[in-house]
Amino acid sequence: MEGKRKKGLLTAGYWIMVILAAVGVGLFSMAEEAKGWLTENWGGVPIEEIVYQLKVPITTSLPQEAEKLFQAAVPVGILAGILVLVLFTAFRKCRVMAGILAILLAAGSTCSLPGIWREVQDTFPYEVYQEERERNPDVIETNYVDPRNVEITFPEKKRNLIYIFLESMENTYMSRPDGGAYDINYIPELTELAEKNLNFSHTDQVGGAYEVAGTRWTVASMFAQTSGLPLLIPIVRNDMTFQELFFPKVWSLGNILEEQGYHQELMIGSDAVFGGRMQYFT
Repeated sequence: MEGKRKKGLLTAGYWIMVILAAVGVGLFSMAEEAKGWLTENWGGVPIEEIVYQLKVPITTSLPQEAEKLFQAAVPVGILAGILVLVLFTAFRKCRVMAGILAILLAAGSTCSLPGIWREVQDTFPYEVYQEERERNPDVIETNYVDPRNVEITFPEKKRNLIYIFLESMENTYMSRPDGGAYDINYIPELTELAEKNLNFSHTDQVGGAYEVAGTRWTVASMFAQTSGLPLLIPIVRNDMTFQELFFPKVWSLGNILEEQGYHQELMIGSDAVFGGRMQYFT
């Protein structure tokens, strides 16, 4: 009787270790696959843009991206766990060695999870983003000028305004003598336009403005250029989901032109809902 009880306890302990090993390996595989997917698909995206996309209405592509991540990571984790169960079921007669291996697998896979998390943090440095936001908390209050508090003079005969946003364009593509980074000037026409007209530069060559937090991606750049403010939204809650208007208290270029009787149109080659552009420009 005692022998059967001891054998039953050993068997139960073995399967507990096997289940823990299967869960550990499954979680490790899932985390590793998720890390790889995130790095491949979002690794080149600034962390501030990712944070912003998490805050805008759910009608953007975020749910689809989350679904893709789920489809990529979860099946791998489940298959890895099933494989562990199958292997240890096959080797259950070598219970001692298999049990030790199960313990090592459970411990090793569990201990590896913090390392994967640190790698994700290195790829998506949220703490650095937070520090950058808090570094100069009064910079807007010190430097921002509300257009409603200054006099803006328009000519008696108003002129048309065509404002062109260029996606992923910078002076890096120019030649070194022009202020770029290449031996050949890959954007000679734009360089000529910049040199023959008014351009803003921090050097004697064709330069540009320094990027600051809240201006480094499409929507943020459009917002910053037309409002004079960086696109920084609260982290603690998602107000954008419940707003029909995009920063309604901000007085932007569109408001100024509307006051002067301008008829305005926005033409873009992507879904206007993405990033809240529809709310901002309407």
